Order: sequence, then structure tokens, then C-alpha cells
Amino acid sequence: MKRRIKRIAISPAKAIYTDLRDFKHKAQGSNNKSEKPSVRSLKLDFAALQPHQHTARSVKSTRERLGVTQSVFAMMIGASPELVEGWEAGTHWPTQMACHLIDAINAHPEVWTERLDKAAKLRKK
Repeated sequence: MKRRIKRIAISPAKAIYTDLRDFKHKAQGSNNKSEKPSVRSLKLDFAALQPHQHTARSVKSTRERLGVTQSVFAMMIGASPELVEGWEAGTHWPTQMACHLIDAINAHPEVWTERLDKAAKLRKK
């Protein structure tokens, strides 16, 4: 008689969390170079680490959420104002790194508005 093994489904988010927690513990607990975690020794879902592909509308809504001009937004993310204008017009697409930054802005806009406020106060002094 065969035994049936009950499989428990783990959500992708739970699996990523568990893998990152294990990574943190391995990284903190090991001083030996040979024991440090590497890409080969960890099970990471690299697709989950990829940024969203932002459209013209999403770039513009992110910028407007911060209440800044295209020039200021470009300065914040290290792009030219012409490039941001192209993104919002749909003639150019943000690079993967720019998409990571836009994702970070969308995740925590309050951090970015606080940074803008500090920069504005420094300039007024």
C-alpha cells in the first residue's frame, strides 16, 4: 500500500521571505569566506526581484505624486529632463535601474518628499 504525502502549498511571498531570512542569518553568522552565502547556495526568485516596467502614465503619476517638475524628478533619479519628458510622452522607456528607483519612490513616497523638503531648506539657508 502506497502512502500519500500531503503537499503544503507555500505562497511565493512566503518562500522569498524564508529564503531572505536564511540569507540574513547565514551572512551574519559566518566570518569564513567559504561559508558566506552566494547566488549558487541560495534559492532566490530572481523574477520577484525585477522592477516593474513603467509606462508613460505610471512615470507621470509617480512624479505628480511627489508634486515636482520633470526637471526636479530627473535630478532625483539621475536622468536628464529630456529623458523624463520622453518617458512621459511614451517615446522612451525607463531603464531597469530607473524602474527600480521609481518602484522605491512608489513604495515610500514620504521618504522622497522628506528628502526634497530637506534639500529645499538647505538651499534657502
